[in-house]
Amino acid sequence: MTDFVLRDLGLYQFETYIIDPAHRPYRSTLEIQQHWLLYQLQTLFEQSDMSCPATLTALNGMIPDDIEPFAPAWRKSEQLRYEVARQLERIGELDAAIKLYQQCLLLPSRERVARIHDQQGQHHDALRHCAQIIDQPVDESEVQFACMFASRLIKRHRLVAVESIEQHRITHQPEIVELELAAQDPVEIAVAEYYEALDGRASCYYVENSLFNAVLGLLLWDVIFAPLPGAFYNSFQYRPSDFYLPDFCARRSDLLAQVWESIDSNEDIWRIVSARWQQKQGLMNPLVSWQVIDLQLIRLALERIDYRHWRAVFDRILRDLRNNRSGFPDLVYFPSGGGYCLIEVKGPGDSLQKNQQPWMQYFHQHGIPHQLARVTWQTS
Repeated sequence: MTDFVLRDLGLYQFETYIIDPAHRPYRSTLEIQQHWLLYQLQTLFEQSDMSCPATLTALNGMIPDDIEPFAPAWRKSEQLRYEVARQLERIGELDAAIKLYQQCLLLPSRERVARIHDQQGQHHDALRHCAQIIDQPVDESEVQFACMFASRLIKRHRLVAVESIEQHRITHQPEIVELELAAQDPVEIAVAEYYEALDGRASCYYVENSLFNAVLGLLLWDVIFAPLPGAFYNSFQYRPSDFYLPDFCARRSDLLAQVWESIDSNEDIWRIVSARWQQKQGLMNPLVSWQVIDLQLIRLALERIDYRHWRAVFDRILRDLRNNRSGFPDLVYFPSGGGYCLIEVKGPGDSLQKNQQPWMQYFHQHGIPHQLARVTWQTS
């Protein structure tokens, strides 16, 4: 109802996409019955004796195990199985919890297995489990956890490091610029003004996650809104239903290949993006924040940022759309002499977040200029 009202007020504008009966999310009566059963089981779970292992095990046995991966009811079944396993873990039924976690593909099931092994004193098993996650991760958040937890295990229990873990460990330390500025809120604007004051002809923009996401969202507009089975089934969707699922790109591999084949330079990107900007202005897109980005900034960014850097950033975003759309540096700085630099701003007492550290490492690996501006306030 909220979407309906906001659409009619013109505050939400949705893309017009094909809703084809052949592309409905439910393809059979069985799938609808399974979905309804899962909601009944969720209610039963919430009303059951949470301290009884037999009840929890019996409830897990009622969850259908023949649902196709990534079908509409699949995530609901995985979520319910995870909740049962988590409750078994809470009441101390650790072996039973591990068994259920191993049946569950939903995050963070494998993380919980590693933590339980460590809790049981099985530190080598926990380390091996982390290595398995790194070798075959569901997404990049799993890799981040496995590296962090494995490093802790190695240090705390003096274990031998595993090569695959060492290869993914965050080691890069960005260049740090210490700034003492007059107190101003937000701190990012204070730093942007500082960099612009260094060079009267320079420009510095507070864009955070918006710039690279917006260019990618405009570039891949037709890919995002392609009428694939199960992707769109009502007129109030600003993204396809599978946008955050691991197989999003795999299902659209042919469409993505066509886009990459059509561009070979920043001018190619500008040709597509500028046209989309005019055609799609204001329409909701999961990667585009119309209020933050303008076409002039995109043009400047495409003039200054190397084409290889755009492609490298796009590649990492598409590896994990749920997690890698965030964690970008706050500012993009364009000196008068040319080039650019991405600047992460940290005010007093703040530090790099877990999702920011992998981006910094990635920037270092691909030669993308970046800095960390650490701010303290002037006392006088």
